[in-house]
Parts: sequence; C-alpha cells; structure tokens
Amino acid sequence: MGAVGHSGGPVIGGASMALGAIIGGGIGVLTTKLAEKVVAKLGANCGGVAVFVYSLKKVPVSIDKENTVTVFTGDTATTKKGTVVAKFEVSGRELVIASTHAAEGIRAKKKGSACPTHGVENELQRVRDFQAGLQALNMVRSKAAGAAAIWAGDFNSRSVHPAGDEQVGCPFWPKGGAEHSNEDLALLLRGRDVLGFDENNQQVNFQTLLEGSDLREAGNLMCPTYKKETVPEEGNSNGKATGDGLFQCKEDGITMFYKASHPPSWVDRIFYGGGGSDGGGEGKPWLQCGELRRVVHQQDHD
Repeated sequence: MGAVGHSGGPVIGGASMALGAIIGGGIGVLTTKLAEKVVAKLGANCGGVAVFVYSLKKVPVSIDKENTVTVFTGDTATTKKGTVVAKFEVSGRELVIASTHAAEGIRAKKKGSACPTHGVENELQRVRDFQAGLQALNMVRSKAAGAAAIWAGDFNSRSVHPAGDEQVGCPFWPKGGAEHSNEDLALLLRGRDVLGFDENNQQVNFQTLLEGSDLREAGNLMCPTYKKETVPEEGNSNGKATGDGLFQCKEDGITMFYKASHPPSWVDRIFYGGGGSDGGGEGKPWLQCGELRRVVHQQDHD
C-alpha cells in the first residue's frame, strides 16, 4: 500500500501496537518482504497495525514522540484492532500518518445463508473503530497547523447492499466466472462505500463520516483487494482450472481471482489530506498523491 500499510502488529512493552520509522536510501515502495523483516525484528505477531516511513536518501525524517496516539478497540484470537497515529517531520514539512485495523464481521457471512434485517455487533464496532481512528488523527493534526495526513489500513468493510435495497446490509455474492466478471464488478461497486451500521441499524458510509474533512480516498484501484484466491493451475482437477465459479477481475493486465466464500471487497484503503498551501500562489496543498500501485497477492489481501 505504498508508504503506509497494514502489517503484522508488534507487541512491545505490553502495547498492542507500535510505531516504527524506516529512513533509507533508494526509490520505491516499502515492499512486503521488507515489511515482514522489519515487523518480525520488532517482535510482531499477526494482525495488528504499524506505521512505517520510507524516505528518499538524505531526506531528513523525524518522529514527534510527544504526538503519538494508540487507540486499542478490541482483539480476536489472532488479531489486534485499533489505530496508531504519529506526527513526522519530513524535510521540514509536518505529516501525520495513521494506520487502522478495524473489526471484521458481516450478517449472513456464508453464501446461501438467510440474511437477517438487523446487523451483527461487529458491523457497529467497525464504524466505532473508524470514528475513533478519525478522532485520533484529527487530534494530532490539530496540534500542527498545516500538517498533511495519510491514513491507511484494513478497514474491513464489505460489499453489501446499500440503503434503499430490499436486502440492505446483505452481502453481494457474485456469479463468478470470466463471462460474468463485468456484471459482478458493477454489482460489487454498488456497496463499495458502505462501512457498517449505527446503533439505530442505519447504514453508515465512508463519505458520510468524512463530510467536513479534507480527507479523501486515493481510490483509482478498480478491483477489490480482498479476499484473494490462488490463481488456478492448468489441469487442476478441482474444477477451477479456468476459475469456474470464482469472481475474476482484471487490472493492469493481471487477472485476479477471489474466494467464493467471501464477498469480494475493498477492505484496504488509503485516505489523505492536503496540508496548507505549497507557497506557489495557487493555494494547492503541498501533499499531492499520484495513482495507487497495487502489490498483487494471490491469497488474502493485496
């Protein structure tokens, strides 16, 4: 996910999450292998969140230790949920970076099961996790006028029927197969903005929660990021040699496959906010983001 991403969660000194700064030479993204090595060196376990900064050579980067926030919102048998926020100074500019791992869970989790009209607790908790992360991010930004922001992570949203549909909140299940890929993608996109539900069983969307904020999503990725399936092999005897029954999505010349057991979803996202004028007289924020680059995985998340 570029400079900031969801990763394994370090447990350091009893804390469920931690911050790390990587200041190195070279150009490019923080690769999966590098992230795995760093997180393992920190004593990481599976499924928490961390923040890394990867800079160009000779670009000074420092962390403001007085302005770091950890929000712990829960855990499961294998994961830690919550948000970490920290303020960095990068070549004289202040940048607040946050990473979130929100609650998972969805009504009618299994394909073909009955879908209730009311949601599960984790649909509500997911909204709370997002709100807590946004509040922590805004608090740290408020202490630094003009600070830009990058917020990324696994927000665990699911592709479900939006408000107005008879089956509101129920997951979209694609037909699968190459012949249905465009139709399936259009269906899934209808639920892309849904985050979860509130205490009154009203659907809550990402855009609604970000109203009044300068944060916007870097959202040019067309295909879902979850839940990936290994590319079927030719001659496979399990009936999936051509991806039969699996949702398929092609992006940048790569065909990706998704598990039939989960509604394909955009759980991994990056939000960013400007940071005051760049001094060029046009009033543009100094932080500008280009198009996202997908690091394709054959299993679980991209």
